[in-house]
Amino acid sequence: MPYLSVNPATGEVPNTFTEQTDQEMMDALATADKAFLSWAPAQSKSARMFFPAILSFCMNGRGISLC
Repeated sequence: MPYLSVNPATGEVPNTFTEQTDQEMMDALATADKAFLSWAPAQSKSARMFFPAILSFCMNGRGISLC
């Protein structure tokens, strides 16, 4: 069953999203991490550490949780 994005003001459904497996989510997060690191300023340690910190926060012992 797809997830629906609903505009609460109008009731309009502008987008739907299919369910993803844990592996698909991990692949997407890894791709996003790689992309982030490619355009994050090399001299900015805090920028390079931001995404992995968020990824760590979103992970738990059972896999991915919603953030």
